[in-house]
Amino acid sequence: MTKICIKCGMKKGVTGFRKSQETKDGLTESCFQCGGGETKKKICNKCGIKKGFTAFRIDFLGKDGLTDICERCKTPITNTRICYCCKVRKNFSEFNKSKSGLFGHTSICKDCVKEKSRDWYKKNGKEWSKEYRLKNRDRINKWKMKD
Repeated sequence: MTKICIKCGMKKGVTGFRKSQETKDGLTESCFQCGGGETKKKICNKCGIKKGFTAFRIDFLGKDGLTDICERCKTPITNTRICYCCKVRKNFSEFNKSKSGLFGHTSICKDCVKEKSRDWYKKNGKEWSKEYRLKNRDRINKWKMKD
C-alpha cells in the first residue's frame, strides 16, 4: 500500500508515514522526511520553553485541550516534600533517593521507613530469621568458614 506525501509530493510506502488518529487512513499527511515524524509541541506561557504535549495537563476548556502552563511550572520545586506516611513536610535530605520517585526521592521519609522496618522485625523477625537459618544452613556455614 502506498500514499502520496502532501509536502514533497512523492509516492511512498505506508511505513514512511507516522500513525495518526486525525486522518481517515490512520496515517499522517506528510512523510517522516518532511516532518510527519515530529511530535506536536507547545510553548509554556510561564517558562517560555517549547515542550511536548505530554508535559501539559488536559484542560477541555483550552483551545487545544491542554493547559497553558506545563506540569513543571505548575508544581513548584522546593527542597521539601510531604511524607506519605506521617503527613509532615520535611527537607529532601530526610528522604531516601529514588529514580522513580517525584523529584528523585521516595514518598516516605527515612524515619517512617525505620519505624516500619522495626515494627515488621518485631512482628516477623524471629520466625523469619529461624526459617532463613534452617533453609540456608550450608550457605551460612560456608560464610563462617571463610572467616
